[in-house]
Amino acid sequence: MLIVDANFRASQLFRAAGYDVLDIAFYLRNHALYAYRVKDGVHWDSVGTRIMTQLVIGHLARSWGIPVPQRIRQKLTNL
Repeated sequence: MLIVDANFRASQLFRAAGYDVLDIAFYLRNHALYAYRVKDGVHWDSVGTRIMTQLVIGHLARSWGIPVPQRIRQKLTNL
């Protein structure tokens, strides 16, 4: 839990300094997504990796003003 708190605090500091931040840990803390972790409890399977990829691509698209397709936008808001 300490790492999650540290990630949150760091994201706040960087946002306050004017940086664009995507805190993936914030989205992946949902217990329903833990099913996509590999047995070692640290790494993510292909579905978890896909979720992270969609988060990064969606964040970059919004940051750069590129329209995100409705079906992807809906998936991102449902996380």
